[in-house]
Amino acid sequence: MRIKALVGLWLLAGSVAGCKIGLGPADAPAGVITGQVALLSSTPVANAAVKVTGNGELKTSQTGSDGKYHVGSLAGGYFLVEVVPPAGYAVADSTYGVVPVQLAGNDNKTVNFRLQTVVTTGSTSVPPQARE
Repeated sequence: MRIKALVGLWLLAGSVAGCKIGLGPADAPAGVITGQVALLSSTPVANAAVKVTGNGELKTSQTGSDGKYHVGSLAGGYFLVEVVPPAGYAVADSTYGVVPVQLAGNDNKTVNFRLQTVVTTGSTSVPPQARE
């Protein structure tokens, strides 16, 4: 019974002081990172994995047939967004497949990646610009 009285007193003190009292993760703002993985020609790439790491979290998403992905429920902070191309593709843009992102509160950030097809010769994949 004493615990209930202390909790009630704590809640009353917070409301009197004009404080907003957070009751856990449900009150925390949720950021979102979305984007598209496509070829240089803008053709969407399906089944590419996208990993978002930061704040002690690792969240993954897979691109749909439209090449789009969505990673939500992220607390504010710094994150690395990484694309893992499916077999037969390689990263084609200057990001090298990893982009740093900072989220604050309910931020929505867009991170797009561009891929290129690769030719496999034996056990080695060769990007188009390296072929002779």
